[in-house]
Amino acid sequence: MEASEGFDESAAVMAHGLLASVGIITTAADTLRRHYERLDQDRREALFDMIMMQGSHLEGVLKDMVRGLSPDVIEALSALRRNDTSNLRA
Repeated sequence: MEASEGFDESAAVMAHGLLASVGIITTAADTLRRHYERLDQDRREALFDMIMMQGSHLEGVLKDMVRGLSPDVIEALSALRRNDTSNLRA
């Protein structure tokens, strides 16, 4: 197996995990939007907790992914965040 194949598999596993969390967040938010008045307080709190937990999970995974980037890529992302594209390399 070539290194790029290993990366592709790792990226696919990470993407699957991220998509699962996004799906949970989306479903919980949609449930709250559509049925808020009919849900009891405990169920609402459980859905909000679910959203917060999955959001924290996403944040952690994405931070881990950023830590693995090369310094040049991290600098490019920082420049984009500052809306300063003059530091980007072609």
